[in-house]
Amino acid sequence: PGLRNALGTGWAVGLLDREGAVAAFLYVIPHPEICHNVLTDVAPELGLQLVREDGVTEYSEEVHDVMIADCILVGKAYRGYGLQQALFYLTDCMAAEEGISRLCGTASPKNAHSIRNFEGAGYRCVAIKPKYRSERCFFVREDHAHER
Repeated sequence: PGLRNALGTGWAVGLLDREGAVAAFLYVIPHPEICHNVLTDVAPELGLQLVREDGVTEYSEEVHDVMIADCILVGKAYRGYGLQQALFYLTDCMAAEEGISRLCGTASPKNAHSIRNFEGAGYRCVAIKPKYRSERCFFVREDHAHER
């Protein structure tokens, strides 16, 4: 809870090696009211966005049931040890604690390993579009209680 309050806009989790260096890192944004990314990145694909005839954009209340893993990083020396899967598990735990059932994340379309990890964790790609100065696959999993 102290870390959450300190960050203000999300949660950061680091997995450290024996020397205390960061082996893997996760940054999660849990609520759309503090996360413009939820609204712009996945709301249209999830059917949570409506553009009225007058051009005003509205969002369904269900947009509050979305959490984005905005950054998942595993250091090169630590790849192949299941750390990305461990970070997905931590995301599941945080989502369950918050009562959130829609989890989202992104990966480069060129990163076959991350794509396999997302798909293996029950995520599906809902769009490929520009973000972070390149193309990104946008993944969604709508049931965080999913057994892996």
